Amino acid sequence: MRTRKKAWFLAAATLTAACGIGTGCSTESNDSISQSGDEAALRALSAQELVGKLACGESKRVHHSGDPTYRGLQIDAPASTTLSITVTMPEGTPRLWLQSTTAATLAKAVPSNGAPALMTYTTTAAKKLVLAMREANYEGDADFDVTLTCSGNTVVDAGTDATPTEAGGPVPVSGGRVLLFGGLDSNGRLANTWEWNGSSWTQRTTANGPSARSGHEMAYDSARQKVVLFGGYGSNWLADTWEWDGSSWTRRSTAIGPSARLDHAMAYDSARQKVVLFGGYNSRGANFADTWEWDGSSWTQLTISNGPSARRSHAMAYDSARQKVVLFGGRDGSGRLADTWEWDGSSWTQLTSANGPSARQEHAMAYDSARQKVVLFGGYDSSSRADTWEWNGSSWTERTTSNGPSARYSHAMAYDSARQKVVLFGGDWIQLGIAADTWEWDGSSWTQRTSANGPSARVDHAMVGM
Repeated sequence: MRTRKKAWFLAAATLTAACGIGTGCSTESNDSISQSGDEAALRALSAQELVGKLACGESKRVHHSGDPTYRGLQIDAPASTTLSITVTMPEGTPRLWLQSTTAATLAKAVPSNGAPALMTYTTTAAKKLVLAMREANYEGDADFDVTLTCSGNTVVDAGTDATPTEAGGPVPVSGGRVLLFGGLDSNGRLANTWEWNGSSWTQRTTANGPSARSGHEMAYDSARQKVVLFGGYGSNWLADTWEWDGSSWTRRSTAIGPSARLDHAMAYDSARQKVVLFGGYNSRGANFADTWEWDGSSWTQLTISNGPSARRSHAMAYDSARQKVVLFGGRDGSGRLADTWEWDGSSWTQLTSANGPSARQEHAMAYDSARQKVVLFGGYDSSSRADTWEWNGSSWTERTTSNGPSARYSHAMAYDSARQKVVLFGGDWIQLGIAADTWEWDGSSWTQRTSANGPSARVDHAMVGM
């Protein structure tokens, strides 16, 4: 039962030694709009009430229970940057005020009951900003799920050093890690878990975990801070659901769920807080055209009147700026595909683009939230591919690079939100065999990274950014 106590939360700009909240830092004179009692009340914020940092591309949950207290997540907004902010609540309706450090209000978001709060703001100069949040009815027990994406310049401080504790437990700080599980190497299927931290790979040893498999999929549930894994093939066809909490795997038992399959695709819809699964194929070779959602406790199959054809070996990524799951390509009963679809939580819509990747399968995609682009690399059409494409919500653009991963398929990609890089590992080179190389895409070029240790060369593994 919720208690009606006034709850306030704050997402604040990164503080420097020279300029902190409430110290009268200068702001652009034309930024201020009229203030209400709500906004004026925020002047009392003190630096001691900051509870963590937030970087572009991050999604995190802030929980509060008890007496009225301010909470802060720090952000440093560079010049000429568009900030896109989404705040949802499992229960309740958020109210938002974007402010300067002197409590001058720059923007507001007051959604209707139960709707997410959406806000955009473009800086002209480097700014220290405050995103003030409260539940519409002043509920005392409240969870706010906050997502920040940026375009233009980049946030320079990923801010993973602040790990204070509030009522309800530590404030989770996400970003900066990529998780890899399983796949198939020259010795067979694998059951190992690896993490990439931006400079090196580390194998994580756990007492329990998914069995050795390939062709499985994973997605990161940022609200619950869990990686979700489903299906694949090991010694048989699998229909199991697992979650990784950062240190251990836990199998989730469900009464209903997708049937056993592999080569399906999954993505996390952060606005609706659901993992979305589409397609794959079964032991009889039959392709699926079903859409499922995982809410953290159960799977639900959605009835769709129109959508992608039954297929396998396609790729999906979630575009958080447009709040759509993007699907491209794969293989159906007629051959390889070059179609683009978007899922908005209730229906699939096919989109057309004058140009785009060739019909292909076993490619990989990841969403670059800093640049608000879906990135696609490689795959197999009539041969293995080494092309890089970006989807901006309406069209595909091929990116020409002087250096990059060799032509391959059955690789995996994920986005590192703290470092704002797309990470690629492994795949099949055909002529050169199975790969064990790590690459990063920064929006303009690919860079190969080296690590003293790392996963073995493999294909059909899964990766996700955390």
